[in-house]
Amino acid sequence: MKKKFSPGTAIVIGLSIFAVFIFSVIFMAFNTKVELVATNYYDKSVSFQNDINNQDNANALGKSVSIKGQHKSIVVTIPLDSGFTPSGTVHLFRPSDSSQDKEFILSVDSTGKQTIDMNSLAPGYWKVKLDWQSKGKSYQKEEKIVL
Repeated sequence: MKKKFSPGTAIVIGLSIFAVFIFSVIFMAFNTKVELVATNYYDKSVSFQNDINNQDNANALGKSVSIKGQHKSIVVTIPLDSGFTPSGTVHLFRPSDSSQDKEFILSVDSTGKQTIDMNSLAPGYWKVKLDWQSKGKSYQKEEKIVL
């Protein structure tokens, strides 16, 4: 005796496959690691206008401010004011893994350059944020680089 394949059976099989698909998508979504740019994002959003003003200050300096990724190093260049040594930080953000984020103290040489060795860090996409102060004025520059 031959069994017939009824439309009701096809509907049940189709809905079952769809349910398995939906549950697998939900399972994968709950197990996906989500990296935040910052854990204190609310505080950072409140000071966002200050960041914009600092970026405008850096842009007013012209092309003399640069962050360049070279083979296994990052070269930061800022203009030096006569008699003033800039102070600040260089933040390295790894969007795919926040545990690799690093922060360095800005320490430029007599030509206004600082080279940061990246041999200990993973190659790939990085966001570099440079914050510095000179003559009581704050500056900020951001670049995206691939090492």
